[in-house]
Amino acid sequence: MSASKPTWSPAPALVTALLAAACQGPDFYRATRVEDMREAGSVHVAVLAVIPWERILDALQPNFYLTEGEALVAVLRDSRRVSEVARNAISLAGDYIDDEVGGSADTSTDIFAAPPIDSLTGFPVAQPPPVNLFDAYEGKGMMERTDAMLEYQTATALLQEIALLNHYLKDAAIPAGHRAYVVRLQVTLVPRRRNEPYDAYTTISFFSPDRAGPVEDLESIADLASGGEDLPPTTLREADLVAQAEDRGPQVLTLLVTDNLEASLESRALETMREFALDIASFGSSISRSLGFDAYQSTSTDQVYGRDLNSLQIVSKVAENTVRIRLGAMQQASADYAMVVRNYNVSLVVSVPEDAPGELSMVAHTELVDTDTGETLPGADPDQIAALFRNVLAENQLDVDLDTAEDLRLLVQQNQPRAFQTLLRKFVGEDHPAVFYWRLLWVDLVRLMVGSTWSSASFELRGHDQPQVELGATFFEQTPIIKDDPENGVSEVILSYIDLPEGVQIDPVLTSTLKGSKMSAPARSVQSDREAREVRITFDSISGMQLFEGEELDGLSLHLSWGDEVHEIPVFYRVKLNDQQN
Repeated sequence: MSASKPTWSPAPALVTALLAAACQGPDFYRATRVEDMREAGSVHVAVLAVIPWERILDALQPNFYLTEGEALVAVLRDSRRVSEVARNAISLAGDYIDDEVGGSADTSTDIFAAPPIDSLTGFPVAQPPPVNLFDAYEGKGMMERTDAMLEYQTATALLQEIALLNHYLKDAAIPAGHRAYVVRLQVTLVPRRRNEPYDAYTTISFFSPDRAGPVEDLESIADLASGGEDLPPTTLREADLVAQAEDRGPQVLTLLVTDNLEASLESRALETMREFALDIASFGSSISRSLGFDAYQSTSTDQVYGRDLNSLQIVSKVAENTVRIRLGAMQQASADYAMVVRNYNVSLVVSVPEDAPGELSMVAHTELVDTDTGETLPGADPDQIAALFRNVLAENQLDVDLDTAEDLRLLVQQNQPRAFQTLLRKFVGEDHPAVFYWRLLWVDLVRLMVGSTWSSASFELRGHDQPQVELGATFFEQTPIIKDDPENGVSEVILSYIDLPEGVQIDPVLTSTLKGSKMSAPARSVQSDREAREVRITFDSISGMQLFEGEELDGLSLHLSWGDEVHEIPVFYRVKLNDQQN
């Protein structure tokens, strides 16, 4: 009689080791760290658009509608912790394995029953995967209701927040005597290597050009601010004195979209958990209990079902003219967190004094911070920068000192090619090859700026030196009425709710699309009544010009322009003065 083949059974020590390894997880991440910022990469800031605030305000302002009942339905109804949800889901998975695999119904003594053993191999027979744990949990109807008072309080907060959102742009804290502009920036993160675990922090300040030179008697004000019998040396008092001594510069408001989050579910840990649950089931119920599955559950379910939120972008105001932008490393399967080549759009509201020049300069400083240690990556030291300059000078056969090379680089950064060529001729002569190939030297100096912690730019505020025309929401909500007088050959439009300062000239044009062709007619005259806040515009008769067909005026619009401002208002009605038809 032949002996039966022994059934395979794992040693308890081996199972314990496998369990510990599964809890800790393999080392998936391959982070790449560098010595300084030039090796890590760079951040570039560019100005894409500058839009007057009043031109785009109505398009940006949301107008949400939410009733009290809708707010109550929309609030969160389940405050259960995610880890508690996961533990209940694990319990459901145990019930599933007991019912489907063939274990005991008594889950208190045999949560994971052993599956059948293959008589030939001695290994457990492969079983179907457990049900989706999230679906199983939801299907059991275990959602719990929170306290009713808390629900109403949350609904009230939601309703109030919606009301504030519907007004926060129109009532923005723009200082009196300032003009606001939406400045659209493109912030580009360019790492030099993959899997670099760094967050990028860029600080940007805005400045107006100097207007009046140094402030007179500043030394005496400094003496007062430093202390005295009648003036204690407080920071607030010092700030007040400086504000009295010099003009205030531009101010920044972070009114528009300022953050961006990514969410990822640890699906790899979830799959590992499912597979490991079957492995434990294959060991048999007695081994499962001896390993203390409850301990494993408490240490791993939070990680399995945890949804990670990671900030990719946040913009915050740190001073009146300064914002700080954080570009967070993205979650990567191979590096945990890593910088990724990407363009970020940042929109700021910058207000500038009305009497300031129509130009702004921007200075940005960037630093990279390790996502694990929080340490700031150092920038290039002076010796490294000097070596880079020497390489560029040698490649272009230039025998100039480093100070001259730095002056040339500054002219490159300021985009002044004529001054660049003049300075170059001064130091190397007219016949030097670099004079003829100065564009190549220009590009080489631009490359030195890549990896620098500093960058700057200047941009123009078009129309800032022109008188400001106030156009509120009421102006755009009106429906212009065209009064047509065919007998006298004129049409008239009256616009209300418009403050037209002295010296501002409006150029109105009436446009229409008729049978696929665009037609337009300029105004005959424009008369402004500042007290009544009205503008009366006269055109040739619209019926005489045949700007429409029949009685319909679809597609007829009034274009208003002054300086760089252009506004379009649709026209829907006409009135014939000869028969008073509406």
